[in-house]
Amino acid sequence: MLDNKLELSNLNVLVSVIIPVYNVEKYLDRCVESVVNQTYKNIEIILVNDGSPDACPKKCDEWGSRDKRIVVVHKQNGGLSSARNAGIDICKGKYICFVDSDDFVKDTYVEKMLKKAVETDADIVMTNIATIDDSGDVRVVQEMSLDKFAYERHPKYFIQDNPQVKAYVVRNLYKADLVKENKFDEGVKLMEDMCFSIKILTKTKNIQYINDWYYYYYINNNSISRLINNTFVERYSYGILTCCKYLELDEKFDLSNALKFNIYLIAINASIILGDKTIIRQYSEYNTSKNYKCYKNYHKSIKSKIKSFLGRHRLRRIYSIIYKIFK
Repeated sequence: MLDNKLELSNLNVLVSVIIPVYNVEKYLDRCVESVVNQTYKNIEIILVNDGSPDACPKKCDEWGSRDKRIVVVHKQNGGLSSARNAGIDICKGKYICFVDSDDFVKDTYVEKMLKKAVETDADIVMTNIATIDDSGDVRVVQEMSLDKFAYERHPKYFIQDNPQVKAYVVRNLYKADLVKENKFDEGVKLMEDMCFSIKILTKTKNIQYINDWYYYYYINNNSISRLINNTFVERYSYGILTCCKYLELDEKFDLSNALKFNIYLIAINASIILGDKTIIRQYSEYNTSKNYKCYKNYHKSIKSKIKSFLGRHRLRRIYSIIYKIFK
């Protein structure tokens, strides 16, 4: 255990901060500067240029020449999982954290997370995050509960209420050995964080939570995760089914049924936006009674109940009206 009176700066604990970089020249300096200025100085910063077509490669090299703690990796484009794995492969830290290159962090981000990790010998330290958009509007994501997960030791209890938010890897500090043994699935091009989280959560013995926030998650309305098209639905489906594969390694995998029904709802959304009814037919196999019931068990909001009911009973026209109201 760490004596509270002992300053972290006296510890020889290296933390690796891995930053995948792709097509973010507008935001990259803000991100890197926030990491360079951490109050805890014993860090290595790994910038992974994932074949970015803009000025990011040059910016990465410039940062590398300015700060000896920065390591720059240039690679062909392979996606977020591939870029993160490239950083994992070369990192030397005892702990690892991830920062997306259009986001930024408070200057105490590493210090607070590391202090908790060392004090408790945690495998993972989790915190809240805040979202921020181009208008500067900051919203802190509500605190999470680890009670059920800690008792049952199954990831469904961790991600059930708001899976995409709670699965964010950027809110966490990990023991490096844990991550190196359970790297990202490079075939997954969407839902990367959820797949990684589901895979890694059952391998942990000690998860700690800090009810505070140090991370600014930038809401980019033009990002790939917010553009609905055929490729989006295909990648989403593949990512979710990969999550289900990891869940089905355990006998308690009813969450996978809920996730499969969610694929069907995403297909409905895409069909409405693109005006293409054939998309629904491609994913209609996931519209089963069992999947629908499991989805309702995990998503209890009124919005989710309305969407799932209309989707289950193929009331596409009403669903379309409701979708536009919610949007």
